[in-house]
Amino acid sequence: MFDMMQRRLSTAQTDAAEAARPLRWWSAAQLDVLALRVQILFDQWRGDWGLPAGPSEAGHCVKAVPAHPDTVQVDRQWMALFAGDGASGAWWAVRPGADCRVHTRLGPKGDEPSALDVAGAAIQIALFGVDANPAGQSDPLVASGVGNDAVKDWCQRLRHWLGAVGDGEVSSPTEPLHASLPIDLTQFWSGAVLLRLDWYGDIFQLVIDCTHVMRLIGPCIATTDGAAMERRSEASLTPVLSALSAEPLSMTAELNPVELDLGTLTGLQVGDVIRIPHALEMPLLVRVDDGELLCQAFLGRLEDQKAIELFPLTQTSQV
Repeated sequence: MFDMMQRRLSTAQTDAAEAARPLRWWSAAQLDVLALRVQILFDQWRGDWGLPAGPSEAGHCVKAVPAHPDTVQVDRQWMALFAGDGASGAWWAVRPGADCRVHTRLGPKGDEPSALDVAGAAIQIALFGVDANPAGQSDPLVASGVGNDAVKDWCQRLRHWLGAVGDGEVSSPTEPLHASLPIDLTQFWSGAVLLRLDWYGDIFQLVIDCTHVMRLIGPCIATTDGAAMERRSEASLTPVLSALSAEPLSMTAELNPVELDLGTLTGLQVGDVIRIPHALEMPLLVRVDDGELLCQAFLGRLEDQKAIELFPLTQTSQV
């Protein structure tokens, strides 16, 4: 009976452990670091292909936000950045902008154009000012091929940036990797990040899972997953006392207060001696700036200056 209860308890604990999910989040500063790195990569690619700077690219055009249902359209068609089964955790899509002027031709079966077609058409217009689907044109233009090649090169650079070793073609829209975004990738606290950048009238969107984000951001990780925690390597921790050792601290040594009647006070002259009701064997009270008692002390002399010798507080001095 006891063994059965123990097995049930062990099974329940195992099920709870498997059902547990670490909560991962990124601060605004960490997301800014990620966006800046994509911006640098995008600027290098744009310069290599001779693409003009867009109207919003005087500064940064890349935005990084947490990937969750409020920011990501899960049901739209996404393309896996890596070839394979789609488990690499990186997906991209192109969403038409508000002032989009790009109109790509339909697919060979009359279906919607792929993300590669939409992205390539925007690059084609940016490079050559040529419509991606001119009237009466059925065969691909040279400009269209250049636009698609530029998009493939951009995706290849993203793959290398995310740590890919081998080269691979951008997945075709006929492959199963052109599908809806995995639901678990956009759950709240999943750690996945949505990167958005202006794409010459459209918006290029890249979703990467927490594994990629942790590797790219480095040691500045915020997560409840203990196994994924890493120590910051940029600056080692310093003990508090060592860090504050150079900070100045003002202290005041106090005698017992002097009380004078008004008649004595009005008759005081320079040179008069006033008796202070503070016995020689009685220590002074040493306080810090906020008035809190720190210790007690005795007056003395150190070389040619006055000095105090510090002693710990006693019960009578604290009253």
